[in-house]
Amino acid sequence: MAHAGKTLVLSSEHFTLLKPGEIAALHRYLGRIARQSAVVLYVRHPRAVPASKMQEGIKNGARTLESLRTTPLLNTYERMVPKWVEVFGKQALVLREFNPQGVGSWNIVADFLDTIQYIGDSAAIEPTETKNMSLSGAGVLIANALAKIAPKFSSDRGSSEYLSRIRGPAFQPDDEMMAGAQGAIDEDLEYLRAEWGITPADSRKAEAGEEVFTPETIESLAEILNELSRKSSD
Repeated sequence: MAHAGKTLVLSSEHFTLLKPGEIAALHRYLGRIARQSAVVLYVRHPRAVPASKMQEGIKNGARTLESLRTTPLLNTYERMVPKWVEVFGKQALVLREFNPQGVGSWNIVADFLDTIQYIGDSAAIEPTETKNMSLSGAGVLIANALAKIAPKFSSDRGSSEYLSRIRGPAFQPDDEMMAGAQGAIDEDLEYLRAEWGITPADSRKAEAGEEVFTPETIESLAEILNELSRKSSD
């Protein structure tokens, strides 16, 4: 049971990048302040991991689609999870599938609180805003062009926050882009199935030839351009 005011929750996507020594240091720290520790890890279909990294690199101007076509999947679940098992023990780890049904009403905060059997007011820890939103396919194409003409750290690169406002079908890398990661994806799926009894659903919805610049996309671009035009004329 987790009680309000008595349960410390540490959450960060960067925990997956910790080295064994750093995980051990975290375990020692928790051992000094808590009677019991647990690690809750949300997993997605391994194909979604490189897709997320691809669009993030393109969004910030550090990479382009062309440079990412053969990027290998390095930080796999098969490599990452055992480091935590070795330090905390398998009994302390809970693996949960992220949005298992792919529905918009799924709430990770509610799922987490239910997992740790939280007792208290959940409203206090509900996120008040959403940041680091995924890009649409059209958003990635525009971000890719931007990365070529004004890459990350270039003096003529402006804010790219508007990219997240470009609506439309979600970005889905094609098979050519994923070629360098397919072997690791298959191994990760087998690891999750064999060791944890989890087979994450593949959330891919884009089909070959699916339209990227939909009417919704064009409408969102019109809104963004109109807003920029009004600001420049003020």
